[in-house]
Amino acid sequence: VLAQDHAGPSGDAQVNTYHGFCSRTVTEFGAVLGLESNPPIISPAQTRQLVKRVIRETYLPGLDNTDFFYLPGAIIRFCSSLADHLRDPHEICEEELEPDLPELDRADFRRKMDFDRYERLVASFPKRRGLVEAARKYHDLKQQLGVVDYGDLISDAYRILDAEPQIAERIRARYRVVVADEYQDTNAAQRVILQKLFGSGFPLTVVGDSDQTLYEWRGASLQNFEDFPAHFPTEGGEPAKTLPLTVNRRSGPEIIRFANQIKEKIGSHTRDLQALAGAPPSEVHAQWFDTFQDEAAQIAEQIHERRRDGRTWRDMAVLFRKTKDIQGVYRQLIAHDIPVEVASLGGLFAVPEVVEIHSWLRVVGRFDDRTAAARLLSGSRYRLGLGDIRQLSKLAYQNPDGPPRAFLDGLDDPRFWSRLPDQLEAPLRRFHREYRHLLSACQSLTAGEACRLILQETRAWADVKSMPHNPSLSARLNLYRFIDVAESWSPLEGPSNVAGFLDYLDALIEEPAEEVDTARLSGEDAVTLITVHKAKGLEWPVVFLPAIYRGNFPSQAVGGFDNPDRKAESVPWEWRIDPPDLEPLSPDMDAERLIQALLGREEYVRNAHQSQEWRAAYVAATRAKEELILSGAHWYGYPEPTVKPQLPQKSDFFKAAWAFAHNVPPSQVDNALGAVYPGSDRPETFAEPLQAPHAPDPIFPGGWAEGLRTALEDPDSTAAQARADQVEEEYHSAVEEFQGMLLRLPDPDPSPAQMTTTSATGLVTYAQCPKKYFWTVVDPLPRRYSYVTRRGTRIHRQIELHHQGKVPLLDPDDETPDLIGDDRPADSSGAGPFEVFLQSRFSAMKTQWLERAFSLRLKDDFLVRGRIDAVYRRDPDTWEVVDFKSGRAPSEDPHGARLAQMQVYALALKEVPELGPAPANLSVTIAYLGGGKLAESPAAQPVDPQWLEAARSRLAQMADSIGDEAWDPTPSGECRKCDFFHLCPEGKTFIESIGRKT
Repeated sequence: VLAQDHAGPSGDAQVNTYHGFCSRTVTEFGAVLGLESNPPIISPAQTRQLVKRVIRETYLPGLDNTDFFYLPGAIIRFCSSLADHLRDPHEICEEELEPDLPELDRADFRRKMDFDRYERLVASFPKRRGLVEAARKYHDLKQQLGVVDYGDLISDAYRILDAEPQIAERIRARYRVVVADEYQDTNAAQRVILQKLFGSGFPLTVVGDSDQTLYEWRGASLQNFEDFPAHFPTEGGEPAKTLPLTVNRRSGPEIIRFANQIKEKIGSHTRDLQALAGAPPSEVHAQWFDTFQDEAAQIAEQIHERRRDGRTWRDMAVLFRKTKDIQGVYRQLIAHDIPVEVASLGGLFAVPEVVEIHSWLRVVGRFDDRTAAARLLSGSRYRLGLGDIRQLSKLAYQNPDGPPRAFLDGLDDPRFWSRLPDQLEAPLRRFHREYRHLLSACQSLTAGEACRLILQETRAWADVKSMPHNPSLSARLNLYRFIDVAESWSPLEGPSNVAGFLDYLDALIEEPAEEVDTARLSGEDAVTLITVHKAKGLEWPVVFLPAIYRGNFPSQAVGGFDNPDRKAESVPWEWRIDPPDLEPLSPDMDAERLIQALLGREEYVRNAHQSQEWRAAYVAATRAKEELILSGAHWYGYPEPTVKPQLPQKSDFFKAAWAFAHNVPPSQVDNALGAVYPGSDRPETFAEPLQAPHAPDPIFPGGWAEGLRTALEDPDSTAAQARADQVEEEYHSAVEEFQGMLLRLPDPDPSPAQMTTTSATGLVTYAQCPKKYFWTVVDPLPRRYSYVTRRGTRIHRQIELHHQGKVPLLDPDDETPDLIGDDRPADSSGAGPFEVFLQSRFSAMKTQWLERAFSLRLKDDFLVRGRIDAVYRRDPDTWEVVDFKSGRAPSEDPHGARLAQMQVYALALKEVPELGPAPANLSVTIAYLGGGKLAESPAAQPVDPQWLEAARSRLAQMADSIGDEAWDPTPSGECRKCDFFHLCPEGKTFIESIGRKT
């Protein structure tokens, strides 16, 4: 919603989404209904978590409380639809739950299928009663937790405006004009709010395209869009004017002509599109293949062709109707050395590098996750075969002392290792060592920190960096997207740990892809893979649309579409704000009339679904500027006897595309397609490894890989080929040079077993107390939940987003009232840490680095890894390193721990090549944001050569002490806050002595 402010000399404009505008209304006026002014908004995945809790804790009549596969989604859809029609579940009366229908039996119906329709209708009533009960409990649980979902923002804003009409007048008076964009995506509840605010002749303009109404599952309504003139009449009561916008400023003429043909399938009432005068020429292609692998490989080849013609990778995108089809194309593009960005989160979970880190999180957070453990052991890091894993599983499960154990639990039994075959011991011990280290380290970390640690400890970033450029870019983009999910996640209850994050990921995977995320394109030069729904509003010069076959695109809905007569989770027609014009059901109907009414309703929803699918096809086609390539294949899935081949003439969408591309009259399309694509035999397998054909090689006709295999089988073959090609002298010269390079290689770095690695935080901990470092890093003990750590993570993320020009969510510290004793922060009132940052000198400074990771080698066998919060650039020759703390500045620093942190960061800026070259004018600051005001303690420490040399000497001495295993405690006043105080006699004695002196 774009509203021009009436106040102020500049006439400032406000830009909001519908939900954002309603949120502002609730924040400003919610008190009139006793609503919280700024409640946290939960995501769809968090909604699923709450709904699962409702299922576990509530008796739901007519529903199966053990069904965690289908039931959560049904409840979510039902609750969302209630909000879309402004229905409070607590206000649904008994008469609405049990509508009055005729009492009929099998004898009243002519056909069994008609009686089945009647039975399904009657059977839906008790289920809907259970759904209403679930909706009530879900509503109460949100209130208990103090959170809202997106539907609540709309319904709460409506309740305020409905209860207090003067508030609507007050809001209305602020603006001169209002523009609502993408109005076709507006649902009935949002429209009612617009009517209350800006009806009765207010200057309101809406912009939209009825042929792009895709979000009917979110409550959007084609009828709502088309009825705008009647909903918002002029001051004189006349219908609002409609001005057609027919010029498409994106696509070329041929693509526009094809889009107009799709509009006919929609049954559109709008005028045909026209291309912009002078638009570049465009093309529409349609192609059919034997298998989906062939289709994906050809897409990869055609992308390469366009790249050779001068296109950039980012000029091209592959759009999918369904997330399931992304993986096959992704694998082929990677095999063909094409950089890829998976923009749809649903497709991200099938990407290998994301599967890897997800598997590590699963074994760390769920010790009984056998699938994740098998995935890791069979991967490139440990390289065990499935037979080996099967044998390991049998050994691990054996427990002479009791019932069988989980696989990972069994690895801790010394008897397991005594029975282990020799050839499996080395890789499994390596896995066990790394698993135990990550298991311990991740216990006190947030989800985002755990992801970064796993990537660091498994050397994933090094693996990504070692890849060729295009696969490396694809892997990096996908991992960044996953980390972004982890760092932006915040739990509704409990700590932000790995276990909670895994539940959240489960909800993401279970939820339909369109409902859980938005498309996020990085801007890198990579081919985009994205679903059609997520591509709405985006554009590319070249667009591929694969997997077009009957039932897939357009999609064939299962289970009666959105028909409340068959599906209990569909809100009944009578409960909706704008019910369609359908014959109502009444108790005086006979069987024949009842069935005719039900059939009419089925026809209505079937036509509505097909129209929406054709609108999705229209949106997909008009994403392309110059080239649109549509394709399908005979064979998808697995070679089971039940799998049948797809036929191009059975797909209305492909038929339309092929006829258009080849200029074939509609009456001749079926015969022409049958002649051109007669079909193919069932392939033996659909799961062959996807390999790119080797590029031509001037030396080896079969490609370099074939030449390498030949050389391995016959070492003399390459020399013989050199003689045959009369280049024997050059060949031997090259061999000698290569051997010399191998012999002149420097000594390798110390092995991981010899290398000591710690973090910058670890060095600070060692400076505080070596014993605390031992219990934290060397032999980790469990640590209590840290509110301060979690708050610090959130503040750092908000600062990072601020400097990136993004508006961070200001999550309230809603845990504070639930904390007691030492857990309760001392600065729980006044301005929050992020507000203090915004008021500080740092908020407007230019950044050189943000959240920059580094690896600093203090000695040959000692490595420090860390992350610098921010490096600010006062001018090109002056940098300031700042470490932000979310709490108050401590009153003392007896062992120079703060100094150690400053020394590490300064040394990293000076010595780590990726961070420099640092200018001569460098300073280091620790900024404390707690207590309602900024404290710089110490402030802006200049880094001169003498200070830097002292820092290097001190840190090297600390590294030597850690290497010598010097763990003697150094008690101080910090012992009071130490997690291990109760285990440390020296700390207790010291604190007692302080008390006696006091």
